[in-house]
Amino acid sequence: MALLSVLRSPICGFTADRLALLRGADGKTDFYGCLLLGAERGEADCLAFLKKLDELRDLAGELSCHQLLWQVYDRTDLLGVFGAMGDGERRRGNLLALAQCARQFEEAGHKGLFGFLTHLARLRENGETLTAAATGREGAGVRLMSIHKSKGLEFPVVILAGLARRLNREDMQKPMLFHPKLGVGPKGLDRERMVEFTTLARKAVARQLEGEMMAEELRLLYVAVTRAKEKLILSCALTGGARELQRLAGDAGCPVEPQALLATQSVGQWVLLCALARPDGEALRRAAECYVDVTAAPCGPAWDIRWVDGGPLFQAPGRRSSRQEGPEADLAAADRGLAERLAWTYPHAADADIPSKLTATQLKGRALDEEVREGAGPATEPSAAPAPFGRPRFAAEELGLTAAQKGTALHLVMQYLDFERAGTREGAAEEIRRLVDRALLTPEQGEAADPARIAAFFASDLGRELMASTSLHREYKFSILVPAADYYAQAGAGEKVLLQGVVDCWFETLEGITVVDFKTDRVTEQTVLARAKEYRPQLMAYSRALEEVTGRRVVRRVLWFFRLDRAVEV
Repeated sequence: MALLSVLRSPICGFTADRLALLRGADGKTDFYGCLLLGAERGEADCLAFLKKLDELRDLAGELSCHQLLWQVYDRTDLLGVFGAMGDGERRRGNLLALAQCARQFEEAGHKGLFGFLTHLARLRENGETLTAAATGREGAGVRLMSIHKSKGLEFPVVILAGLARRLNREDMQKPMLFHPKLGVGPKGLDRERMVEFTTLARKAVARQLEGEMMAEELRLLYVAVTRAKEKLILSCALTGGARELQRLAGDAGCPVEPQALLATQSVGQWVLLCALARPDGEALRRAAECYVDVTAAPCGPAWDIRWVDGGPLFQAPGRRSSRQEGPEADLAAADRGLAERLAWTYPHAADADIPSKLTATQLKGRALDEEVREGAGPATEPSAAPAPFGRPRFAAEELGLTAAQKGTALHLVMQYLDFERAGTREGAAEEIRRLVDRALLTPEQGEAADPARIAAFFASDLGRELMASTSLHREYKFSILVPAADYYAQAGAGEKVLLQGVVDCWFETLEGITVVDFKTDRVTEQTVLARAKEYRPQLMAYSRALEEVTGRRVVRRVLWFFRLDRAVEV
C-alpha cells in the first residue's frame, strides 16, 4: 500500500489505469516486481521511478534521517507541489513537522532510517500525532526563514540578505575527493622528491564537485528570488567596498560569460556582474569609478539599484554637549591652560592624510603604472590597499583570458614589438609568434592579440608619423616632484608629492613631443569621445613629466583606441 500511495501521488503521476496495466502484465508478482518488469520492457515511467529510488537508497546509507528527508523534498519539489494544492499551507506544515520530528529523533541519540520508521509506527499505534509547524498566517508581520523552508510559499515583499556569503569550496581542498559517479580523486606523490601533486583524476572530480555545488547554489537563488509577488530586495554587503566592484567591472556583462561566473566567490557577485552592466546600474558604476560597457540587450523590468556607503556607520559618535561634560568643565575652571593643552590638535592633520606618492593610474590609466608605484597609497585613503592577485596561468589555460587580460596582452605586444616588421598583418602575426617563442608572451596572450588591429595602427596617419620620427621612446618611466595642491585640495602650501608613471609611447617632431597612449577599452563611436575625456588627466600628467624631464614642449596628446582603429586627441 505504501508503494501504491507513492506511485499515485502527484510527484510520480501514475494514474489508476496505468497501474492496472502494470498489474495486468503479470498477476503473480507484487507491484514492485511489476515495476521491474516494466523497466525491463523499456517503459520510461518505470525506469525513471526506479532510478530515483536507487539514488535515494544510496543516500540512505550516508545521510541522517533529517538530511535524507530534505533530499527527498528537494529532488521531488515536494513542498512546492503540496503547497500548491488545496489546503496547501496545512499540507506543507505537515511535511515540515515530519522533518522536525526526524531532527528530534536524531538529537535524542537515535540513528537509522529503520529506527525512525519504527518510531513513527509506535506514535501511530499510541494515537499520537505530529504537531504541524505554525504557518505564520495568523496576522501581519515579518517572517524569518531559510530558503529551504520558504519553498511553496509566496509573499508580497521578500528581502534576501547574505548574498556576500562565500561559496563553500572547502570540500575541494580535502586530501581525498569522492564523487558517486566519477569515483576517487586522490593526490599524487612523487616519492623521490617527496612532494604531492594534483592528478588528472583529482582535477576531474574537483571540477565536477565544484560545478554541482554552484548548480545547487544557483537553484537555491532561483527558489529565493521567486518567492516575491510584488517586490524583491537583494542585499549584498561588500567588505572591500568599491574595490570589489572594480575587480568585477572587467567581467561585467548581461549575460555574464560562464568563465567569469565560475571565478566568483559568492552568489552576490553573480548578481553584481549583471547589475554593473545594466542601464539602471549607474550607481554601482559611479561607486566603482571605472568604465563598464552597458548592455544594449533587453533587460526586462527596471531595477532600483542603490549603493549605500557604510563608512558613516563606523564613525565615532559626536561629542557630548558641554553641559553634560561636568568633569571637563571643572578641570577647565581649575586650570584653563591645562585644558587647552589637552584639547590641542595637530594643525596639519589634513596633510598627514595625503600619500607621499601618486601614480598616473590614480588619475586614470592602466595597471602597468603600478610597477613604479613602490608603495604609493590610494588617492583617497592614507593607507595602501592590498594588491589584487592576478588570475593564475593555469586558469587562463582552462577558462580563457578575461577582457582585462586581453587588453594587457595587447599592451605587452606593443611594448616588445619590432615596429619595423609590424606594418602588415602578416608581419604583426610573425612578431607575435616571435614574442611567444621568446617567452615574452604566454601562448594564450599571443592568441588574444589581434595582428589586424596592430597593422591598422601602423597604417594610420599616426602610425606613419611615429615611424618617420627620429626619436621614439616606449614604456618611458618617470618620477617627478609636483605641488600636492595640484591634486589634493586640502594640501598646505609647500607640500609636494612624487608623481610616477609609465608613458606607453612618445616621439619627437620639429614642432615638439607627441604623447601616444594605447587603449583597449570597449567603446563605440558614440562613447569614444566621452571615454577619451576621462583619460585627459592621465595624459596631462604624462605631458607635465615629459616637459620637465626633457625640457621640450608637448604639442599633442593622442589616445589610440584599438577597438575602433581610431586616434583621438585630448
